[in-house]
Amino acid sequence: MKFHIKRLEDKKLLLYSNKEGNEFAIKTASESDFRVRSNDIATYTEIIDKMNSSVFQDRTSIQILGIWKSWIYNIAEKDYKFLKKLNILHFIEENEKVEFVTEKTFYKGHSHVPLYDKVVVTNKRIIIFKAHPSVFNVNWEPNSILFKDINSIELTKGLFSIFSCDIHVKTPKSLKINAIKKSAAKEIVDYVNQCIKDK
Repeated sequence: MKFHIKRLEDKKLLLYSNKEGNEFAIKTASESDFRVRSNDIATYTEIIDKMNSSVFQDRTSIQILGIWKSWIYNIAEKDYKFLKKLNILHFIEENEKVEFVTEKTFYKGHSHVPLYDKVVVTNKRIIIFKAHPSVFNVNWEPNSILFKDINSIELTKGLFSIFSCDIHVKTPKSLKINAIKKSAAKEIVDYVNQCIKDK
């Protein structure tokens, strides 16, 4: 069964958990009964998140629950909140573990609009989000690079080399990730190099 959205107020999905936090169920804000449960015997009493159903467009209830559970298990709480706030959480696939979330160290936009480029490293790939501001919001354009497509990755000195480094990703089409805090850049390069070595 797929969600059919009629009005804005019907779009809110509620994710419930039992008190132990190891079983989950889901329903919309307008429903009295749970649409899907991870265990029919469990009692679900705690609302642990709310999200617009548009994030899960064209997904069945069971698929939505699976993705949501995966996010909770595989994304640290602070990163989960950060990705959700920017409306880019839905780019993280089921069973994809988020290892690092960072952003550029220098600012290129107005103070009220978050225009730093974002970098997310999972156990499968690097995702770079470029900001495209409009009048009312910011749209994020993702550029995804799978580890299997990376020939090498290394640190290089950037424009603000006292505070940050650039990350040079060599694929059939080379890419540079500019101005990442030095400690974060080193962690990312070390992690991705180990993943490339192990593949």
